[in-house]
Amino acid sequence: MTSQSLQDLLNNIAKSKMPEFDKGYAETIDCFWEKFIEPRLPKKEIVLAWHDLLMKYVDDEDCVFVIRAFSNTNKTPRRCLLTKTDDSFSYTYSDNGFGKLIAKMTYLNSVLSYDDFKNAMLLGWLPISEFIGSEEKSKAFYKMKKFEYAEYKLAHIIDSGMIFDIDGKLVGMQEICENYFPAGNLDDWKLINNSFIRNVKVKNDARKIVTAHFLRFVDPLNYVLTPKPARNGFVYQKSDVGISDIAEYQKFQRYAVKRFSELYGNTYKQFLKRLCVSESMNSELTESSNLGNSIIKIHWGNFSLNEKKVISTCITHSTGPNNYKVCYSYNRLIFFRDIIESLKDDDMFACKTPEGTYAMSKKDFYRVFANVANNITCYQQDGKYSYSTTPSKAKQFLIE
Repeated sequence: MTSQSLQDLLNNIAKSKMPEFDKGYAETIDCFWEKFIEPRLPKKEIVLAWHDLLMKYVDDEDCVFVIRAFSNTNKTPRRCLLTKTDDSFSYTYSDNGFGKLIAKMTYLNSVLSYDDFKNAMLLGWLPISEFIGSEEKSKAFYKMKKFEYAEYKLAHIIDSGMIFDIDGKLVGMQEICENYFPAGNLDDWKLINNSFIRNVKVKNDARKIVTAHFLRFVDPLNYVLTPKPARNGFVYQKSDVGISDIAEYQKFQRYAVKRFSELYGNTYKQFLKRLCVSESMNSELTESSNLGNSIIKIHWGNFSLNEKKVISTCITHSTGPNNYKVCYSYNRLIFFRDIIESLKDDDMFACKTPEGTYAMSKKDFYRVFANVANNITCYQQDGKYSYSTTPSKAKQFLIE
């Protein structure tokens, strides 16, 4: 496959829309699986084709791993930069974009040949991230591309960033990156044969750990489609028993492991062994029995966000100058869900504070403050997220 033919394929995949879904309701996890999850599972043969490809790939000596890290902080953005190690493998950092790429190809019944996939990874032809900053872009080896999922959330069954069993200690990707795959400085990437490359030494068990993360992140055996909690002023799932996001509900995740274990048999059990999951957790996941009867009382559909008096009396809300769609005032930097989610990606909004005005687009907000947008309790449920002390990453948006 040539670079151009691959780009044509990727463009078609990016343009393809995910099917809309009608309103529905499920009393239990089992009912939700039967009504919503199972009808939207990709074809088994496509899932297994991608799985076989990825399992072969991670064991290939000179493969490039994709690590979901250093994507939404102003201090250490490192998306799409290539790092080569002294252990033959290489790696790059990503936001959720690469996982969404592989998943969307899976759901659209598209599978690359092994040689095409590996070649594209080695040559930098595949897009790795959805967004990339100007500093990263100047030294990026890989491209960026956004793959839209409309009302759906790509829900990982076993978290790609948490609870890795490393020599009996359970750790997350933040600690793993600090000890195994640090961000370093942008100056570490040097121009070598027309590409910016960083060369590093890694610990003996680095490959085992990055393999576990990579497979959790991108293998179709580790995710399903669920309704998004919130998007553009709407919610797509609501629970009568207070579950804010079914994708993050532990009983649902454990139930999904059970169902995938039944569906994919020994292939799935062997897959779990590569994920650095502790033996006790592995047994707990695969032996869960009565979780299907758990009450969730979940509705799905297209619902307007409830008015929760998000805008307090100390805020002035108006269409502002300087091409702002919304300009509001507050005594510190604060983000309001109902304001931001009603905007288009390139629409600008501004927050006036005593220390100055912070102005950004919705796209910038999701790029830099993804942790805020994903905060379930404050941003998604209560509708607002504020800082007692303004973070340094916000300073780039201070205009006056």
